[in-house]
Amino acid sequence: MPFTLISDCQPTETPEMDRVFRRKLWLSTQMIVLFTLTAALGRLTGLISVHWKTLTCLAGFSVLFFISWFSSYGFVRYWNCIMMRNHEVTEQPMVTDRTTSLILRESISFIER
Repeated sequence: MPFTLISDCQPTETPEMDRVFRRKLWLSTQMIVLFTLTAALGRLTGLISVHWKTLTCLAGFSVLFFISWFSSYGFVRYWNCIMMRNHEVTEQPMVTDRTTSLILRESISFIER
């Protein structure tokens, strides 16, 4: 179990890994989307003159920016919270409620051998 003592493996706890950096990325994503929506609304109402190509590029950039960081930090629980036995993954993501009983059962079977 590589990262079992971090709260990212427990669905009820707040994420622990790079918490501050995640907040900055989320805030940056919100600002980019807000800027894109404001520019689109300004274009639709005629308050500012922005080309549709520019708005499309801004929307594409905001989607790519979100996907690029969320693919790394959004699935931490799935990628890091695994349980292995003999170099094989047995649970991904692991369920922390039953982890103790599984480890205890494995320990007892090892001692009995």
